[in-house]
Amino acid sequence: MSKGNLSEMENGIRMMKKDVFDRFLHQYDIQFDTDLNRFFEMKEILIQIVDCFLRFDKKKQEKVREHFEALEGNWKNTYGCFIGELIQYFIQIVMDHQKGDEMFHSLVLIENCLYGTGNGGKMESATWKY
Repeated sequence: MSKGNLSEMENGIRMMKKDVFDRFLHQYDIQFDTDLNRFFEMKEILIQIVDCFLRFDKKKQEKVREHFEALEGNWKNTYGCFIGELIQYFIQIVMDHQKGDEMFHSLVLIENCLYGTGNGGKMESATWKY
């Protein structure tokens, strides 16, 4: 791999091919689950927990939280790691009330990340508007 290719991958200009990524993981003995299903599972959990919060459905929100916590961090070395961190942040800030003043704005940013709305932070969904 050339320094130019590596630099482009580090800066998000070029995607690393799966076989190169697998060799990288093997070379440095990094334990990482490359199954994309964990990413989609974590994304669905985040969508559900945010939706329950916005609809004031505390019972369902607790069920989703229990499901997430039952995973016991198995998502950390997967493609779902970033979303898992968002879920943990949401639980700490919203559900455990560690902070709360800026949470709705954070939810807008999270939804923009999940759905790629790219509309400058304005929430627009089929069920409600911000």
